[in-house]
Amino acid sequence: MDNDKNFVDEQLSALREPEGFTPSAARARVQLKVRQAPSSRRWLWTAVPVAAVALIAMALPVSRAVANMQSPPIAFEHIHYMLAYHWDALIGMVHGGQTAPNFKLTDQDGQVVKLSSFRGKVVLLNFWATWCEPCKAEVPWFVDLQKIYADDLVVLGVSFDEDGWKAVRPFIESRHVNYPVMLAGPDLPDQYRKIESLPATLMINRFGRIVGTHLGLASKARYDALVREQL
Repeated sequence: MDNDKNFVDEQLSALREPEGFTPSAARARVQLKVRQAPSSRRWLWTAVPVAAVALIAMALPVSRAVANMQSPPIAFEHIHYMLAYHWDALIGMVHGGQTAPNFKLTDQDGQVVKLSSFRGKVVLLNFWATWCEPCKAEVPWFVDLQKIYADDLVVLGVSFDEDGWKAVRPFIESRHVNYPVMLAGPDLPDQYRKIESLPATLMINRFGRIVGTHLGLASKARYDALVREQL
């Protein structure tokens, strides 16, 4: 019995506040925050990876198992559709710039060239003409850059010569141009045909987005720096 009484007294004494104790709501809130902080951090570290995995899962194509379901969840289909619809905008937010308008033109060798075919590589898109002296000065630089960064860079030339291949072909053959050259024909998108001065050069990153525009004559060192920024 005495042992039971001593045990009860010990427990009650632990509940008694020390002498001079004064209740404080502010101190209680501070202590409550301190006690809750570890739990909040654990929730944060759990929520972030889960959210990342969910976004990746929604961005991927619907799996075959889900596609074969007779009644796939409506919410999942809706979220997947909305994310796919806005995927280009999301890429733009991450990688910057607008998507370069695609084109399909024929080069000096009769090969069809599509801008979209070069996704994954850096593209230096140069608009020029044989009657443009600054344009002709830049051509040898582009030839050298194509040699140096052959594995990661594609230089594309689009000529605005009114005489077409009659003027362009002798010029590029005499300069040993080692990259595709096309004519700015009717198949060239209006966004490019509206260029009002030459030379005009666009830097397009690996995701097909315009990340730099240069009008007029630049230096070889400048173009080299622009290319290396995207590699």
